[in-house]
Amino acid sequence: MRSKLTEPWSKPIVFSEQMKEYVRRPFGELRKGNVTYDETLAKALPLVVVGDYSFRKLLAIGVRPHVVVVDGKIERREAFGPDLSGYKVEKVSNAPGTIQPDAAKAVVAAVVRGDGAVLVDGEEDLLALPAMYVLPPRGVLIYGQPKVGYVVVRPSDEIRKRVVEVLNMATV
Repeated sequence: MRSKLTEPWSKPIVFSEQMKEYVRRPFGELRKGNVTYDETLAKALPLVVVGDYSFRKLLAIGVRPHVVVVDGKIERREAFGPDLSGYKVEKVSNAPGTIQPDAAKAVVAAVVRGDGAVLVDGEEDLLALPAMYVLPPRGVLIYGQPKVGYVVVRPSDEIRKRVVEVLNMATV
């Protein structure tokens, strides 16, 4: 039996170039430069990060996210593997430009539990969408905005509606 949280991710979702362009626009508050420590990060339950670069920057400022989604690459170049010691790691495959059901379900499970790491063979960027969809009321999601900074996403009906809108536009 599928839950309401995993239902949207029950089939592979393939993004057209137009959809990829659409999801490149920030889904939350765009902050310029590198990640900095603040109350938003300190009070997040869970703090979720998608992307190796953002994960490394959080660790560099002494913040250990509760949930990590990474692929071992920064801008498609090998990043010498993220340090996931202390995390329960689930390995999944997710082809570029897609959201595969198993990958999405692993992200959803980690965010709902509030802990864990999802190590992606492929590309992790679009897996921010299932994380946003299930982000609990006190949760915060951080993901990088290449060459600009990072995005801070707080859960809201507006964010969930935007995720659903993306899913409705994507090809299945």
